[in-house]
Formats: sequence, structure tokens, C-alpha cells
Amino acid sequence: MRKGPSRPGTLPPTRGKLGRLGKSGLWAAYAVLALLLAAPLLVAEVPLGMDTVNHLARIHVRAHIAGDADLAGLFGLRDGLVPYMGLDWLLTPLAKVMPTLVAGRVGIVLILWGTVGAVVVLQRVFTGRIGAEPLLMGLVSYNSLLASGFLTYLVGVVGALLGLAAWHGLRDRPWLARLGAAAAVATALYLTHLLALALYGVMLGAYEVFGRPRAWRTPVREWALLGMQVLPSALLWLSMIPPQPPERTSARWLLETKVLALVSPVDFAGRGNGIALTFAILAGCTASAVILTRRGVLAWDRKLAAPAIVLLLMGLVAPTWALGVYLVDLRFPAPGVFLGIAALTVLPAAAPRLLPLGLVLAVAFVLQVWSAGAAMHACDHQYGELRAAMQALPQGTVLTTVLETEEPAPEAACTDLPIFEHIAQLVTVERSGYSPDFFSRLTSVTVRPGLDTDAHAIRTHQLTPDMLPRQGRILWLHMGNHSRPVPPGMVLLHAGSFFDLYSIP
Repeated sequence: MRKGPSRPGTLPPTRGKLGRLGKSGLWAAYAVLALLLAAPLLVAEVPLGMDTVNHLARIHVRAHIAGDADLAGLFGLRDGLVPYMGLDWLLTPLAKVMPTLVAGRVGIVLILWGTVGAVVVLQRVFTGRIGAEPLLMGLVSYNSLLASGFLTYLVGVVGALLGLAAWHGLRDRPWLARLGAAAAVATALYLTHLLALALYGVMLGAYEVFGRPRAWRTPVREWALLGMQVLPSALLWLSMIPPQPPERTSARWLLETKVLALVSPVDFAGRGNGIALTFAILAGCTASAVILTRRGVLAWDRKLAAPAIVLLLMGLVAPTWALGVYLVDLRFPAPGVFLGIAALTVLPAAAPRLLPLGLVLAVAFVLQVWSAGAAMHACDHQYGELRAAMQALPQGTVLTTVLETEEPAPEAACTDLPIFEHIAQLVTVERSGYSPDFFSRLTSVTVRPGLDTDAHAIRTHQLTPDMLPRQGRILWLHMGNHSRPVPPGMVLLHAGSFFDLYSIP
């Protein structure tokens, strides 16, 4: 691997040195990190993330449609190499041999471990060492991306980080070999998640322009390689993806979302017993990094720090919504922080002085994980009631949701983990049924004709029986709020404290 020139604040590679912890102590620390990251998935029953059940419903369809007549009557699979397939490739094989909800937990744990592993690989490739710095990933692994359930994108983030490591590690290889490897990475990211491919492009561009000294002297063929690697993805897009309709090509910016974007790497919206750690962790880590860098305790690899800064700035300038993708600005700061951690090096001589700070960060990590688990566990009662209510539904049900979100009752306050916005997709996972408010927008799973419902009418309570699909005709009413009158002609199937199920005969 090519050694860059020494610069102030940047350490030369120190191959094989594992820091003050020692080799066995370092791997023990990573093992503890892995166990703690998995802990919230072990103590809580409720699925993690707002969009997670949507993903699991799609995975369930893909895994079981061949042997389930009810699923086959409701859905179809889209053939071909289409984007947004990363989570499908990861979890569909697991869902064939274990319950889909269990496969989802396994997948989330693999994603958490994968982000830490990708940062370790980046540090090894760029600095020639494996140190304790990636342990800081414990503070940012439970973030807004995970709380939102952007699991497919997170799979793409892991791939993009590894792709950057490959781009740097193969710099001395023959040009054609590098082109083949880079094109394979870009194509895999295209099929995983389109925004992950954009993330990869931003990282490579920032690395080439700002991360390397005298980048303006880069040969033309290097810039050609940077662009040519996306040619297979472009051909797939042109040949298999229909053009976007004009109404989806617009973009919009919302100023208030920029604050959320900046805190997203440490914001899981998890508050155990009222303890909110988001701003405390963000402010404390930022201040510590600035002070310790100025005092010569910390050093940063410029080649990684440059794309990290660019990604953080992307959170400020990226649109909130573009090309049908929501919360675009939320997607970049967390990978930027991951890169910043990979770029970080603690100077060996200063390591003993950081022991008190390390203990504080370890306590903050434990509190962060506990807070995430507590926020999930707080919704277990409502989630258990929902799963029990599902047993009142016949197989093959079409479930239309009515969520009382305008004036929620106090007992409905699972807002720290708002998965119930899309929880109706459990009917697909548990009863081979269908909820009409998500699947029509999926890429790899299609909906059989005749199963659409006027979602606007449902949400504004102007529902009449003729608006419901012909199959099932089941309504799921109220979310801890009994103030709204039940539409006339409905029959109660299941009564609960949080969910009621009604049908129209």
C-alpha cells in the first residue's frame, strides 16, 4: 500500500500495533461491543424501526409466495435486476428457514455488526493498523437511520464503506483490474440501494478531490476510471427501470429537518425513563474531538476525514425529498461520522491520559444502548396485543388501517419508537394477508389488480363499504383513542385497550 507524505496531525501507518489494550484485550472489547449492540434486539419483542415491518412483509412474500396460495393471490414478484434488493438478498434465505420476524432481528444485528466491521476495515486499509478507535461506533450504531427502519440503505452504507476501502487499497493495481473491481462494487450498490450508490460516489469524489495532496495532478485516466465504473449501473437503469414520472423528479428543502439531519448519527429517539442522550453525546464528542486534536492527542487521516466532512455538509445542503426518496438529508451525516471514526487515531503517548474520557464514553455507550432497548420494550404490551388481535383475522385478509393520530390518548404514547405507523403489514407476515398502503410502492413485490383502496378517504374517516377491496374487508380501528365514533354497519371482531378490529359484513 502506498504511503502518503507525513503531514501535521496525520500519523504514518503503524502496522501491527494494536494500542495499549493489547491484542487479547482489544478483541475482548470488540466482543463486548458486539454483545451490547445485539442486546436491545434480545430484550424487546417489538420490531426495531418504523419501516422495518414493511421490509419484513416484503421479505416474507419473497420467501413464501411459492408455497402459499393466499400470498400468491395477493402479490407477485418482479423479475430482473432491479434496485433496492440489498435487504432481500440478505434476509430472504433466512426467512425460508426461520420465522420472518426472527430473521429480521438477525438481519438488524448483522447490519449493526457490519457497520462496525466496515469501519475496522477502513482503518486497517488506510492506516495499516487496527486500534480501539472503532469502538466509538457504539455511540452511533443506534441512530436515526435505524430508528426509521432504513435497513436496505444501511446494507448499502456498509457496502459503500467497504467499496471506499477497496478503491484506496487497489490504487497500485493495474488499471483494468481496478476498473473491474470498481464496476462490480458500483453495480452491487446500484442493486442494493440507489442512494447508497450516490453515497459511494460522493465519498470517492471527496476522496479524490480533497483527500489526496495535489489531486489536480491526478492523471486523466484516474478520473475516467471514476466515471466509467458506473456504466453497468447506467445500462441497467436505462434497460430495466421505466422513466420516473415528472411529478417525482422535483425536490424540496425543509429548514427544520436540517437539525434532525445533523443529530441523526446519535439520535435513536430512545428515551429510557426520560433520559435523552442525543444532544449530550453529540456536544460532548464534538467538543472533545476539537480540544484533543488541538492539543495533539488525536490525529486524523486526511484521506478519510475529507469525505467525512463532505458527507456532514451534505446533511445541510441535500433536499429533504427528491425523486420519491424521503429524508434524503438524513442519509449522509451518519456515514460521515462512521468515516470520521475510521480516520481517527489516538497518539500512543497520549493514550493513558484518555482513560477517564474512555470510561465516560463507555458509560454513555451503555446508556445509549439501554435507552434504545427501553424505548423498544415500552411498546411490547401494545405490540403483543396487536399480534393477539391478528388471530381474529382469516387467512388471506385484506387489512385496511385507520389510525387515530390526530388526538392520541396518553396510553398510545409509543412515539419514541413510531413503528405503528406501518405496523399493519404484520397481517402479511402472520396471516398471509395484505395491507394496501405500502406494497404498491415496492420495487420487487407487486400487488395483484383490484386490491387498491382510497387511502385518503380512510385517513379522513370518510370511509364507506364500497371503498374497501372485495377480499377480506377488515378494518383495524383506533390507536388507543376511543373518542371517534365507529362507522355505521361495522361489526366488532376483537376488542383491546390499544387496537380494535372491525369488519364490514
